[in-house]
Amino acid sequence: MSGGSTALSTSAPLRYITFAALYAAQGIPEGLTFFAIPAWLAMQGVEAGVVGGYLAIIVLPWSFKLVAGPIMDRFSYLPMGRR
Repeated sequence: MSGGSTALSTSAPLRYITFAALYAAQGIPEGLTFFAIPAWLAMQGVEAGVVGGYLAIIVLPWSFKLVAGPIMDRFSYLPMGRR
């Protein structure tokens, strides 16, 4: 590669900056989804049961992850290789 680009494996500061940026990019939507939107809904007068239902629906993919993980580990998908 030309142009003076530095690989992440050779630059510790670049690794830390990249990690912090990815951490923030993951945390901002998660904070909005799990904290800001339920608080806003409560301020708008939405019933607690409806806000709880919203959170229950949002958490469903993470619940299925507990079941899907062992299945993914057991059966291999050949284009991805053995995990």
